[in-house]
Amino acid sequence: EGQGMYMSSANPAKVERLGKWLSQQPHDIVCMNECNQWQGPAVNLKTLAPQWGFPYVELLVAKTGFHIGIISKRPLTVVESTTAGFHHGLLHVKTQEGVHILATHNTPHSVLRVRLECEKLAAKVKEIGNEPLILLGDLNAISPLDSARHEASGLASRLRLLARPRIKFMTKGKLDYSSIQTLLDAGLVDPLRAGKDDDVATVPTLVKKDKSHAAPMRLDYILASKAYMEKYPSRVRVLKEDRELDTLSDHYPVEIGC
Repeated sequence: EGQGMYMSSANPAKVERLGKWLSQQPHDIVCMNECNQWQGPAVNLKTLAPQWGFPYVELLVAKTGFHIGIISKRPLTVVESTTAGFHHGLLHVKTQEGVHILATHNTPHSVLRVRLECEKLAAKVKEIGNEPLILLGDLNAISPLDSARHEASGLASRLRLLARPRIKFMTKGKLDYSSIQTLLDAGLVDPLRAGKDDDVATVPTLVKKDKSHAAPMRLDYILASKAYMEKYPSRVRVLKEDRELDTLSDHYPVEIGC
């Protein structure tokens, strides 16, 4: 029931719901985490996505079983598809317009491990340099840009009472923002446009499968390079208005658009 609807066995009916929803949306490219069991005979992303209007499909098959997928209406070039150094993997593609897309899904196990993955992602961003780029996925980390919301909601007090969320999001009893800060320090910007009272949490949904989603938090991001923002002035928003999304995944999706 994850962003890609994590399931221990293929569930064609639920994937059909996703396909129906996607086919009604205006998106040109869709990146998904937890595409579990999506490369077999019962559910096959490379067969299904064209039926949804996305003929170009890339799937990183992760050793963890939590695969990463990108589907597109226009051709993509794969720059890198790797699990080396990443808990699940990194799928790096480039659009015909020259935009780099880095899709990933960070480890769920600890702040330290997430930070190490973000350091590797930051190195990739710096290596690409001054080119249009977006990095996205379930980063399993909280952002310093949300600190006022966290303080208002009492997030730290809530997480201190819970072992697994405490390990994932805190260091020495304090909320740890270092992972997302590492990406911001690498030159990425967060194009989220929201007021201080807006609900930007991507977890939990009504599908409460993950005990780490013990409080409303934004864990899913689309971060962009300054070169991308200069060429494509954009805004990011969390999609929560459609009630279908309450049960389609245990994360709410995030979109970027001009």
